[in-house]
Amino acid sequence: MILNSNHNNKIVSCFLTLAYVVVAFIAIQTLTKLFVERTVRESEERIQQNLSLVRSKIEAAIFTDVYLGDSLVTVVSLDPEFAVSNWPTIASKLLLKGRYIRNVSIIRGSVITHVYPFKGNEKALGLDLKSMPDRHNALMLARQMQTVHISGPLELITGGKGIVARYPIFSDFPMNKHYWGSVSVVLNYDALIKESGLSDVTGAEIAMRKQEVDGGVRGIFYGPEQVFDNPDAIYPVNLPSGKWLLAAKYQLSSIQEITNTRVLVQMVSIMTALLIYVSLALFVRNYQYAHQNSLEDELTKLPNRRFILNYINRLLQRSESLKFAILNIDINDFKVVNDTLGHEAGDKLLKFVAEQLKKSTRSTDKVARFGGDEFIVLLQDIGDEEAVEKITNHIRRAFKINQMTWQGNVLRPELSIGYTIQNGQTANIVELLAKADFSMYEDKKRTKGL
Repeated sequence: MILNSNHNNKIVSCFLTLAYVVVAFIAIQTLTKLFVERTVRESEERIQQNLSLVRSKIEAAIFTDVYLGDSLVTVVSLDPEFAVSNWPTIASKLLLKGRYIRNVSIIRGSVITHVYPFKGNEKALGLDLKSMPDRHNALMLARQMQTVHISGPLELITGGKGIVARYPIFSDFPMNKHYWGSVSVVLNYDALIKESGLSDVTGAEIAMRKQEVDGGVRGIFYGPEQVFDNPDAIYPVNLPSGKWLLAAKYQLSSIQEITNTRVLVQMVSIMTALLIYVSLALFVRNYQYAHQNSLEDELTKLPNRRFILNYINRLLQRSESLKFAILNIDINDFKVVNDTLGHEAGDKLLKFVAEQLKKSTRSTDKVARFGGDEFIVLLQDIGDEEAVEKITNHIRRAFKINQMTWQGNVLRPELSIGYTIQNGQTANIVELLAKADFSMYEDKKRTKGL
């Protein structure tokens, strides 16, 4: 009987051990699958957020410079002879205000009669656009539309790529029966794409193509053509006339390969209950450690870009009415500090700014480093401009009072601060960040007197 009992106990023990191993294996497999799905989903959301921000930056930049060009058109329309006589003075003021404006020109009929700056654009002066059918067709389309028409990006005869905004001018405004000519504003395409951050987006193949005002789709001008065959995401980039289509195809193979290796290790670890326990403990601990680090900026110890984007998204997903404000803060001339005093000084300056921002805001607010020398402050339960202005003025005063010393050099950083307010209305994170970013650049222009 004793032998039978021991035998039975061994059978039960073996059965329980086997059951434990099976359950542990299933649990590990399930957790791994959930982890993979979550990681892939977060990676896709990160790519989508980055692409949405890039799209907003491109749209804001083009619209801003195109509307600046419209002010030049107004001057020419009111007094064409005065504008022609004083062309260098008038055109130079536009170039100073425009961020991406490369050159401007006057076209009488179909001939370029004036261009600014002249240096580097000599080939354009006197050019008859009838000799270039695509350019001439765009000119005539602007005349027919009686409003600005955007062409490009296209190869310029003076070299490089440009986006061309053509504004028709009529001598009998607003009847617009007598065509006088056109004003052409060329934007620097390469600089626009570079500063939008499009080339910095990782984890996806990206391409762009044109969609003209007539609805027709034109050729791809950025990225590989096959991206449009089966894109995972596609965004319209709206222009003053027509639009671009921005498409992305995710590339997440590296995540899958890491996951397969981890699953293999975990399958081996279930051979004994102890190894399963150790594997699970290490898995949970490593996951928590990695997740925590992924939400914190290593240099300033502030919440990072990923944290603040997720936090704002959670606020926007709440069903109840809410109000908050987003401050977009940028350190003026930060590159000068790095170039003259070194990157160690730049790192210390970033930590100094982070510390002052935390001291200058409430404990309920969220201060995060968004990237580079850019910070985001989320002001909780604030829904009016007066309250926001009060806080931004408090922040500016704090930076005027406090200073940082580096190897005998006294630094008093100046900030450009823009903001947007969410006061219960329907909004999304892309729109909010784009408005705050645009407001910040407007403040930077005012600060530098541009």
